[in-house]
Amino acid sequence: MGRKSWLLAAFMVAVLVTVASIVEWNARKQAHVAARELANEAPHAPAPVTVATPVVEASVVAAPVEPAPPPPPVETAEERQMRAEALDASMREAREHTLEVQKRLREEEAARRAHIERPKEGERCIDGQKMKRVDNGWVQAGTC
Repeated sequence: MGRKSWLLAAFMVAVLVTVASIVEWNARKQAHVAARELANEAPHAPAPVTVATPVVEASVVAAPVEPAPPPPPVETAEERQMRAEALDASMREAREHTLEVQKRLREEEAARRAHIERPKEGERCIDGQKMKRVDNGWVQAGTC
């Protein structure tokens, strides 16, 4: 490195040290001011102001207090087991009912599909409309 680069590096270090010193000095000054304000020793602090508040008398009638409900009874292991078995049985019944409904719906859908007539030669079903082929195109021939 040449002499200019050493001079530039020394100048940059001096600038950085100066900036760091100013930041540190400012932080200490702010901390000192804050400590004085907390100790209420600030020379420019205004005197505390007191405001008189009117005294209002009110009569309050207390509502009757209802007693707390009694704590729930403690379950024994047999009672918990019986409750769990009852819950399991009800869930099993619900699953069986769901399976029966699904089976019935599948059978109804299969019956509906079997009942649908297959289009004959020259007929098509488009959007629920039966179309019939004629010499110059297609005509509507009812619903399907």
